[in-house]
Amino acid sequence: MIGDDDWASFYDPDEFGCDVALVGDADTLELLGRELAPPELDRLRQGERAQAGVRAKPGERVVEIPAKDLPADWPDRRVDVPSGSYTAVDVQTIGRLRVGLILVPYETRETTHGQWLRDPDGAA
Repeated sequence: MIGDDDWASFYDPDEFGCDVALVGDADTLELLGRELAPPELDRLRQGERAQAGVRAKPGERVVEIPAKDLPADWPDRRVDVPSGSYTAVDVQTIGRLRVGLILVPYETRETTHGQWLRDPDGAA
């Protein structure tokens, strides 16, 4: 049985794990995790009910972390892993103790982010 003291060895960055930083406005959570292989480009996954339709992003990545370490405000945090900075768009359950954060490349959001969707003339 995997206990709390085993997570450090299971996600050891010297073996097959990596350092994961969940960066928020006020703090940064340093975690141990593991980058999984990117999804195949010909695979589509169904979005949650709150999301629109099918998701398929070529730049999508998955990072696995212990479920107990996932903060409630994960959608508001930037995820930094060795391969780059990402935004978490979804969480998938991987067994009872682990979750996979679905990541897309990070872009800073401005106060006018998505304004072209709300402007009837199409001008920003």
